[in-house]
Amino acid sequence: MLHVRLVGGGAKFRSFLAKFAEVEVFASLEALLDAEMTPGMLCVLMPRYDEGQRIADEPGIDVLYRLFEWKRRGVRFYVEAFPAKNYLSREIFSFFTLGQECHFNHDCILWEGKLLQANSLYYFPTAVHGNKVRTLLAEGGDFLGVNSPVRDPSRHYPVLLDNGEGCISAFMNLSACDEVFMRPYGLWRSLLTTLWSKLTEAPLEAVERAFDSTWPQVISLSGGRDAEEALAAAVAWHRRCGLMPSEDGSKGILEMFMSADFSRRQNYRTDSVLMTAALFAGVGVYWHDNNLLNTGKALADFLLARHIQHESGFLRWYDHSSVVYANDSAR
Repeated sequence: MLHVRLVGGGAKFRSFLAKFAEVEVFASLEALLDAEMTPGMLCVLMPRYDEGQRIADEPGIDVLYRLFEWKRRGVRFYVEAFPAKNYLSREIFSFFTLGQECHFNHDCILWEGKLLQANSLYYFPTAVHGNKVRTLLAEGGDFLGVNSPVRDPSRHYPVLLDNGEGCISAFMNLSACDEVFMRPYGLWRSLLTTLWSKLTEAPLEAVERAFDSTWPQVISLSGGRDAEEALAAAVAWHRRCGLMPSEDGSKGILEMFMSADFSRRQNYRTDSVLMTAALFAGVGVYWHDNNLLNTGKALADFLLARHIQHESGFLRWYDHSSVVYANDSAR
């Protein structure tokens, strides 16, 4: 196992790392530097997330000179949400921190051509420095797409950098991602396990096992193949999820849960209501269940009574909206 010296990090991350590396935790960067230096070892510098710290402590100039000497003698670094605000930090880590904490909101992370949601995470605006070969491992931006971007973003920014000199830097709280917000889970798993296998030289399989036990998958496929079981599960979910104010459908159904914080998005959208109406009515006909059929009818009637139909006959985006759907939902 590789010897890793760690300052900061969260409890889950420390547990993850200890499953495939020999981890020595230090209370401060100064304490880490007071220990004996071993060329080739890995030093990991992060905020103390468990204490509410959002960005790592900024080292004093004397500490930076010691870090610079360790780098010169072959010590490797991984830094995360680290304040590089002077020339010496730039020489060590190859970046400048330019601004205050920013939130991804609707922005995504692009990694190896794939898009990862970044809800609940934040980043720091950063400028990559130097003329030597740098590898941008991941970037954030307002990418449009589901699995891969379908167009170039109007803005993008670095979030994960390999400076080619023994230092990888995350300009965000990458290790603090909660498994609830790891979407798609498989891509988050691949990103973090690939990164830490590279950093620690541990076998990828060992890192994957550590990941699975630390951040278990929250949402997964049931594996079922029975269509009627799927229909029953869909009907049951809509009835108990909290989006239908009335079980009989007479008060409609709200649009959705927000993936960022699981709050209810309180709109009456045409597609949301009518697709749910079609589910209940269709299953009701299929199962000869008048209760389900009537629930579907009630959902549709609720929406039609809210001026959802434009004078052209097509359907609006949501009730009282001036926007009419331009796709199949309008019909």
